[in-house]
Amino acid sequence: MAELSVNDAALRALGQAMRTARESRGLSQRTMARRLNSGHSRLSPYESGTRQPPAEVVRGYERVLGLPPGRLVRLLNRALGERTAHYAAPARELPPVPADFAGREAELARLRALTARAGSAPHPLVVVLHGMSGVGKTTLALRAAHEATRFAHQWWVELHRVRAGTRTPVAVEPELRRLLELLHIPPQRIPADPADCARLFRAEAEGHPLLLVLDDARDAAQVRPFIPGSGPALVVVTSLRPLHELAGAVHLPLGPLLPQESTALLAGIAGAQRLRAEPHAMEQVIAGCEGFPLSLRVLGERMAAQPHWPLSHFADGLHDRHERLSPLTAALTLSYRALDAGDRLLLRRLAHLPGTDVTASTAGVLQDLPAAAPPARRALERLAGAGLVTAAALPGRYRPHQLVREFAHERLVAEEDPGQREQTADRLRRWLLTTARQAAEAVAPAGGPFPGGRTAALDWLDAEGEAVLTVLENTPAEALAPLEPAALLDGLVWYYDLRCQWAPLTRAGEAVHRAALRLDDRRLVAVALNSLGYADALSGRPALAVTRHEQALELAHADGDWQEEAHALTKLGLAHWEMGRFADAVAFHRQDLAVRELHADAVGAATALSHLGHAQRMSGDPAAALATLRRALKECAAAGDPRAVAMTRWRLGMTLADLARWEEAGEQAREALAYFESSRDTWGPGAARLVLGRLHRGQGRPEQAAEELREAARVFHDTGDHFRRAQTLRALAQVYAQLGRAQEARACRTEARVALDEYGRHDLDSGAAEEAALLAQPASADGPEPLFR
Repeated sequence: MAELSVNDAALRALGQAMRTARESRGLSQRTMARRLNSGHSRLSPYESGTRQPPAEVVRGYERVLGLPPGRLVRLLNRALGERTAHYAAPARELPPVPADFAGREAELARLRALTARAGSAPHPLVVVLHGMSGVGKTTLALRAAHEATRFAHQWWVELHRVRAGTRTPVAVEPELRRLLELLHIPPQRIPADPADCARLFRAEAEGHPLLLVLDDARDAAQVRPFIPGSGPALVVVTSLRPLHELAGAVHLPLGPLLPQESTALLAGIAGAQRLRAEPHAMEQVIAGCEGFPLSLRVLGERMAAQPHWPLSHFADGLHDRHERLSPLTAALTLSYRALDAGDRLLLRRLAHLPGTDVTASTAGVLQDLPAAAPPARRALERLAGAGLVTAAALPGRYRPHQLVREFAHERLVAEEDPGQREQTADRLRRWLLTTARQAAEAVAPAGGPFPGGRTAALDWLDAEGEAVLTVLENTPAEALAPLEPAALLDGLVWYYDLRCQWAPLTRAGEAVHRAALRLDDRRLVAVALNSLGYADALSGRPALAVTRHEQALELAHADGDWQEEAHALTKLGLAHWEMGRFADAVAFHRQDLAVRELHADAVGAATALSHLGHAQRMSGDPAAALATLRRALKECAAAGDPRAVAMTRWRLGMTLADLARWEEAGEQAREALAYFESSRDTWGPGAARLVLGRLHRGQGRPEQAAEELREAARVFHDTGDHFRRAQTLRALAQVYAQLGRAQEARACRTEARVALDEYGRHDLDSGAAEEAALLAQPASADGPEPLFR
């Protein structure tokens, strides 16, 4: 403590008043401290007048002791006034905020709320703004600090110096001495030992309304000496790391600006009118800078320096990676050098990522560690804390900014030789494709082992699907051959069928087909053709599908590959369904059944029976369909194929509904729906609800029918099944007409026509022509009902 002057008489008077009031109520110092939620040792110097108590403590005495409000506070104010004359005047030494500051409204609102809280808190509040270099941490901290006028002292401490690209930490002790001198502590009273200096600062800062900005802290140890002993005080720290070691601190991660914030910042530098004049170029510039204030500021200043150059000139320049990255290189280099060696290795190897996200498993592969090992998880968390990756929507997934990935690529090329880079790329490729095959096999009806089971396999494929396709498309045929591409593609067919995603299946099939041709692998060619044909049939190209399956059938038959031959026959039948040629479909499914029975393929034969029964129904033979589907249901159950059971139940339900056997149809549809929903099937719930909608309509429950049909139409819309959507909407229009809701009925028929146009196979499918004719007729509650697909 500094030596007391005669002016400290007011402080002694305050202490005496506090002690007298407490003793008059018969309370010990320990009891008083407990009621104030404080330590009793803290109260002794306040009552002796040797230390200035915080305002919160003085008000607490008034509250606990039942004193008139303001009696002790007036004495505190008098002491503060006299001590302010003794000490230096309040110091405000914050650097200015850039005049073009823009955005960060959400962060500023949070900081304003924290500032208000700190202004009346008995303890100091520490806020850590953390994120990568160049993201605007210091600018935001200064903006919030300048607004915090309730704090008489506003101090600024730089904890690092950057010279010639080298970041050097600042010694704590000289900065503490400077702050103590601002509190008018004589230099001879300031101890040389840093720990003693920190203790003196904590004691002398107590009771002063203090805001301290600590810029660019390396770690918690650099921050702790600057935290006052009590409030009101706000300490705002900026750091590359979150500094979780600071107990009780509030951590605010800072990422790039939002697009509208980026636009506002750029407009403030280069002029709003100029940006409005070229909106397309403006969007390109904003996208190219990725919300990094440093990049936006550098580009904005270049634009301002050349006011007559078109904005498109600067937008075109951002197509060059070096041009995009150059404003951030120095800042990113600082962030990179602040990482330890293992984290630097992971960051630069993120350049290998084929997709947008990284998980602990991927990180482990990149670092050549066991997948999802704790060190890989912790490394990702540290990169996230440094702002170099951001948390994605799905838990456990992180996403590096594109500019960070480009910087990572530069470091990868500079620091690892081609052999190391290829080794890492090959390891990642093998892991991704092997895991994809295992996940796809786990999703298929036969099942397969996968950590976490089928649900985890689906989640993995949903999250990594684009990365898998990118790797598959870019893997040389010779590198793909040992990775079981046929099994991978067979499994992916099941997954994409479950998700009704035909464009990705086409990409996968084309990649494997190219590799098969290069390898001269006839079986792999047949597998790829069957996969491509399946995607074609369900994407509106059934004629092309037939051609592909016929080629696959010829290859498989010539090579004696009965399994791929049976697959080709199955899919030829399905392709003919899509063309409305159900008699031909019946013939192909019979051939498929014969091949599978010949080779004792119980699972395949059960599925072939289910397909055959559906084709028989559609070809106008419900009795044969019913018999075949009942047999198929038993054999699918015996074969242990739950999805085939559910599909067969749906087909059986549709057949029973055709025959107006509503109760039996409902039983089958509900069983199918339960499986489809539990297995996260995308198309199946719509199919089952179509049966239930027909059932409710047939049993005179139009409201329930409308509910089921609306949901079925939504599912068919989402899965791209335009024909069933058209049929369902037309049936829904009839229900609305029955309910007297003419406007909704007309809207449904209009939407059904649109769906039928999107189906667009009128030249191939007679069912489409029949639907079009029905939709051309006036709406009717009791119109004809063609056979639903």
